Amino acid sequence: MNPIPFGVRWGPLRRLRNRLAIWAYECGLFAELDSFAWTQGWQVERGLTRRVYRDRRFDALAECRRCHGVGEAPARSPCAACSGTGRVNVAEQPGSQV
Repeated sequence: MNPIPFGVRWGPLRRLRNRLAIWAYECGLFAELDSFAWTQGWQVERGLTRRVYRDRRFDALAECRRCHGVGEAPARSPCAACSGTGRVNVAEQPGSQV
């Protein structure tokens, strides 16, 4: 007599089959969004049942050192280094106009 019940032996394979079915379904579900993100050059993090879309250009943004991310100079005027936004683009050349 077999000491291992039939359901326990096939349990891992059934779970794998179910996960693959969910993965195939969600690939079709997110196909249009994934293709749009790909054309925009976004980073796509894929999970089993979720997606995270991120624009890589945000990696170039950093907090302004002069105003510490507030956007105002000590005299309550907009910071000259970041134009009042509180962040600077580290990928830009200093003094460039974008």
